[in-house]
Amino acid sequence: MRTAGTGSFEQFAVEELPQLLAFAAVLTGSRDAAADTVQETMIRVALRWKRIGALEHPSAYVRRMVTNEWLGQHRRWFARSVKVTDDLTSVVAPAADFSGSADLRDDLRGRLLQLPHRQRAVLVLRHYLGLSDHEIAAELDCAIGTVRSLASRGAAALRFSFDRDGADPEAPIAAVRRFTPSMSPTTLKESP
Repeated sequence: MRTAGTGSFEQFAVEELPQLLAFAAVLTGSRDAAADTVQETMIRVALRWKRIGALEHPSAYVRRMVTNEWLGQHRRWFARSVKVTDDLTSVVAPAADFSGSADLRDDLRGRLLQLPHRQRAVLVLRHYLGLSDHEIAAELDCAIGTVRSLASRGAAALRFSFDRDGADPEAPIAAVRRFTPSMSPTTLKESP
């Protein structure tokens, strides 16, 4: 995490962009949506860099901006988006999967995408970034009790989803453990 300094916006972008993209990819569930979200955020950061760069923790502030941008996009979704199809398997054949953990990660990613946005944001901030309830509350600008409620409801919805499908009760825990390392900034850059 970058702390206050007199560094340029360009230095900040080079150092922080991979982590911001990785975080946004987990949050949005899509690399394309992550890139769009981070791009919109970085435009605003560049315009306000003098003020943001002087903050004690500009990285945390920008990460919060990414979270807010993503949540805001979903509020404006109907005005900006046209969804052609959810199922591209009829157009493009799925690639062969040589790893059971990739199936589990994809399954978890799909289940996370079904959660309400704020529940998903809390679970990603907690389990992917390892933030405390206090940090998440500050990030989302809500009460600690709200964070705990959203986390509890999100986890319950994931458990219900796994139970409903007859999956192993330990599947959500194993999936989170396997999901997190694969979405590291290094892996995201190497993936097609």
